[in-house]
Amino acid sequence: MPVAEKLLLFDLDGTLVNTAPDLAAATDAALETLGCAAAGEARARRWIGNGIDVMVRRALANAGVPLNDRLSHRKALRAFLDYYAAHTLDRGHVYAGVVESLEELTQRGVRCCCVTNKRQALADATLQLAGIETYFQLVIGGDRVSRKKPDPESVHLALEHFAVTPDDAVLIGDSPNDFGASTAAGVPFIFVEHGYGTVDRESCVSIESFAGLDEALARFGF
Repeated sequence: MPVAEKLLLFDLDGTLVNTAPDLAAATDAALETLGCAAAGEARARRWIGNGIDVMVRRALANAGVPLNDRLSHRKALRAFLDYYAAHTLDRGHVYAGVVESLEELTQRGVRCCCVTNKRQALADATLQLAGIETYFQLVIGGDRVSRKKPDPESVHLALEHFAVTPDDAVLIGDSPNDFGASTAAGVPFIFVEHGYGTVDRESCVSIESFAGLDEALARFGF
């Protein structure tokens, strides 16, 4: 089967781009707005993956802010978004080997889609600032679907858009959310170890970095 009939779905945060430094800084800005102590990057990394709203909620819970304090939650979320919009990729960077892999895949005619829980506008901005937006024929942000990963809705949307069956697609990600979405959609999964999450590596193909992507994709006919 020609590679043009196949599809690669990529997660964004922790897979293509190390966004943790800027997400952590935005989290600390949100906490500072409420007079709470900074969380720091190491702790904030554990809160990445389910979208910004959930990340802020986790940070506030860690700081002891009650979930029913909606005013504080709205204030913190606004502070996070304002900071992050202005500093989307000040400190972060594209992971090693990503650009080379995307360039090679594009030259081979492989279609690529980014499927992320990040809000659409912020996902688009991140990809643009990272200089890799042109490699993706479709970007599906978390606010384009009613249920984020690990729900398979965004994966199904991508498959439908490209008229591709699950057997002719592969999802590449770094978290249990990605693994859960791919499993629920019946799409093979490649776990990238340089990200923020962990999965049962006996249940999927695992690579340390994008240097091993070609070999992993060959197992699925790419």
